[in-house]
Amino acid sequence: MLYFLLLRITCKNLFMNFCLFFILYVGFHSFICSLYSAEGEEHLKASAIPAITAAPPPQKLMGIEIETSAIKIHSPDEDNKISFTIDHLAGKKWMIEEDTSDATFSENPPYAGFDRNLELKTIRGFNQIEIQHVILPMKDLLNYFHASARPSLQITASGLSAFFGTIVTAESTNPPEVSIKSKEDDTSVRPQITYQLPLHLLPQVFERLRFLGHEKVNDFLDCLDSSVPLTFGEAEITAKLQSRLLIRRNVGHDQKLQLFFKTDIAEAIHNVTHRSSQNVKGFCYLFFYYWYVIFNNKENPADDSEPGPKKSLAILSRVPISQLFDKLNLEEKTEVHNVLAPIIALHGADFRIRGYSNYDAHTIFSPITLQDWYESVVNPAARMNGADLLSPPPGLGDDYSMGTLDIDADSSGLPLIEVRGYATLTVDGGFGMPVINNVERLVQNEAAWFFGIH
Repeated sequence: MLYFLLLRITCKNLFMNFCLFFILYVGFHSFICSLYSAEGEEHLKASAIPAITAAPPPQKLMGIEIETSAIKIHSPDEDNKISFTIDHLAGKKWMIEEDTSDATFSENPPYAGFDRNLELKTIRGFNQIEIQHVILPMKDLLNYFHASARPSLQITASGLSAFFGTIVTAESTNPPEVSIKSKEDDTSVRPQITYQLPLHLLPQVFERLRFLGHEKVNDFLDCLDSSVPLTFGEAEITAKLQSRLLIRRNVGHDQKLQLFFKTDIAEAIHNVTHRSSQNVKGFCYLFFYYWYVIFNNKENPADDSEPGPKKSLAILSRVPISQLFDKLNLEEKTEVHNVLAPIIALHGADFRIRGYSNYDAHTIFSPITLQDWYESVVNPAARMNGADLLSPPPGLGDDYSMGTLDIDADSSGLPLIEVRGYATLTVDGGFGMPVINNVERLVQNEAAWFFGIH
């Protein structure tokens, strides 16, 4: 009996000890697991929340400006430009306005007095998705105006708001209603595209225009290519320069400059195209192009339909060329100096800016030489109002869209290049020259190319 009693007490103690051990084990295990679980949870939370960093600036942006003679806008006040601003997606905006460089296209009723071409343009740069999206309402509006503005159509901000389903703001100086009128037999458009891009990509813009068949670029690029022969020999060039006809003399100036590029400065051009760093190559392409088009000693052109020298340019900088130089690093500036300074010292005084008209159709013969302009690009002390001598050209105000924008005023900080002359080119895909109904295709094609280059 005593044996069984002792055995029972012993078992009871063992059971109690076991229970106590189990409770302690479970509690300790739970405590340890909770520690690791808490650490794991914090680690999971930390890994799930990315670090907050500033968005990198865009590397490329695009804009579009569409002028058309098919739709005229009546401008009763020459001192106040008619315009409407349309709110687009994600804070982007575009404008409807009159083209102030345009003159009355007819003195005969019913068109007399409708004296400005209609112009649509984006405000600041758009990315690829945005530019392909905004061209759709632009094209729809052109089609609507062209079909409805005969004999005329009165437009207001409220009416445009209803058309687009978004906010449209009228310029404060607009009349209560703005009159527009369309030409039934005209659907042509003159698109211009702006590219905000790193300077090293600029040579690809020149090559793109060569691919599209832009004559104003083809002749220039031929000057940079030593393998392309001259069209005329020296004797033929001299004969053209002595011709009584202005057009023949100006062709002679073109050919003489091509000969000069291929002989006197061929080594400098070779260094730019084959040895220079990419930013220097882009800068020098633009410098040589301005030299070829603007500082070519041509006499006053017969066509003064548009003021200033930009009508002769396929590519121009909307920001001062001097700012593009200032943005180069010290090594790149030295490289530009080593390439350009020797040939400017030898030949810069021999090339003067060609004649051009001002807004009053008066011809300006500026005394600026290539050497003067080069000095204003690379030397801040030689600048006029803080910019090079072509930003803007003499006799033209700050509203002249050539070198008058500040590169630092845009958050992207990118060079802003305007490409002109698309009206003379065939839209890819066999759609012919740009008209209202294929301007969408043009913008889509160029956007696909531009945002695909590196």
